[in-house]
Amino acid sequence: LANRAGKGKGVIRIAAIVVLAALVTFPAAGANWRECHRAPTGECLFDELLIIVRQLDAAPGKPFQVESLSYFLAVNGRYELALELASELDDSDRRQEAVADVASLMSQAGDYDGALELARTIKGSHYRVDVQRSIVSDLATEGRFDDALELAQKIDNDQSRADALGELATHLATVGRFERALALAETLEEKWALARVTGLVANSEAKEKHVVFAGATLEQAVAIVESIKDRRIRDQTVLKIVSSLTEPYLFPRAKHIAAGIADFHLLASAVTNIAVNMAKAGHTSEARALADKLAFPLYRHTTLQFILTALAQAGRFDEAAAVARDMARQSIPLPSYSIIATEQAKAGMFTDALATARKIDSDFMRNYPLLDIATEWSKAGQDGTADLIFAEALEVARAVEEEQYRIKALCMVADALVRTGRMNEAVRLVAEAMEIFRNLEKPAPASADLRSTVPTLLQ
Repeated sequence: LANRAGKGKGVIRIAAIVVLAALVTFPAAGANWRECHRAPTGECLFDELLIIVRQLDAAPGKPFQVESLSYFLAVNGRYELALELASELDDSDRRQEAVADVASLMSQAGDYDGALELARTIKGSHYRVDVQRSIVSDLATEGRFDDALELAQKIDNDQSRADALGELATHLATVGRFERALALAETLEEKWALARVTGLVANSEAKEKHVVFAGATLEQAVAIVESIKDRRIRDQTVLKIVSSLTEPYLFPRAKHIAAGIADFHLLASAVTNIAVNMAKAGHTSEARALADKLAFPLYRHTTLQFILTALAQAGRFDEAAAVARDMARQSIPLPSYSIIATEQAKAGMFTDALATARKIDSDFMRNYPLLDIATEWSKAGQDGTADLIFAEALEVARAVEEEQYRIKALCMVADALVRTGRMNEAVRLVAEAMEIFRNLEKPAPASADLRSTVPTLLQ
């Protein structure tokens, strides 16, 4: 072959010999790469993507790509490779932030010792402290309050230590440990934690139908809030208090208290949370009326979507559908019917779920609930019906014209296939998406979908 390629042209002949020599010298590597293209696996596709990310030019997008890939690796428990990637970031600050993310994810997975050990290696004190606070919160969420308290008291930054102890007090109150929560909150100089704990006590009293005590306790919380000098902290504390009031007796007072929030965005969040609590408690009309009072369309639309989601998750599908119709009349571009269809499928109402999904005009957007329906149908042992839905979703995905969105659509189907144990089919789809990816002139924007899917396949 080398002689034939050369035909007397020395340079070409030498080049051909060099290429052939390389293939002979590294036959395993060459064979593996060709084998991956012929019969792809999740591992070899991911390795290829890893190489692509590492070979990106030193453009502004590269650090984000590396950070994102490191994060996805850590989410899927591949901490060593995640840290290896993080170490390749040139910017010291971004490198420490990436390591802190890995440590926090280790804590969320329950590896507290590993997270603490990794936190000690972080030079930037604020990142280290953030990890410590994250571990305190995770320990408290798991109910390990003594361990959480011990770690919180060791945080070397005064403000962060106080914040961690305050959050711990709130965790205690959330699970009904009011005496201990109040005792801890009262030791702290800043009173936001005491105010939040007192608000939770008021809600608990209202739940027990001690409405007179609940009202008086809530007034105590308001008085404590008013003693906070920092306006930003005061607004954030009010937001947390009104968001924790889930008993109908306290809704009128919650609205009145929230009205005192100066920050417009925090006020909108407070109104949203109160409206959702109202809907959950069966006061849907009042919740929708409250949402309508939000002047900024984005907040109003988002609040309606949260109300709809709460209703659908509670199995109150008729009420959710009424909100969806209202959103459609207002031309609100949010996936209302998609949410309802997914929750109907989870409830085993497959025929209703399909009928709801069919109301979505966009083929691409309809794929979201269709894949959820197929997944739930498969879990119910109806694989034949699920296969038909998967085939429909795949047809839609392959028909997407824009290549980057086609990659996303294929990855959506692959993710659903993984959830039902169809690993081989999922890998073949990712390979199909990867082939499109290889041919893109500017692959970076689309690669996030692949990075999020391949670790799922590996897991």
